[in-house]
Amino acid sequence: MNATDTVELGSGTKAFTAAAIMRLVDQGKAKLDDPAYIHADLPLMEAFNTTMDELFGLWANNVTVGNLIFM
Repeated sequence: MNATDTVELGSGTKAFTAAAIMRLVDQGKAKLDDPAYIHADLPLMEAFNTTMDELFGLWANNVTVGNLIFM
């Protein structure tokens, strides 16, 4: 790339992530109204030794899986 190249900016992964989550919902492994922390805290703890509420505060416990993919 150089200064004259043009590229489309933005996150191309959001649609793929949402589709993957919806597959888990279809398989019954997650629900859109599940609190996100029940799915995120274990990987966060294993990878970074932290949880959603430690990162974002106790309000993060109210965030659902559906809230995350509809952002």
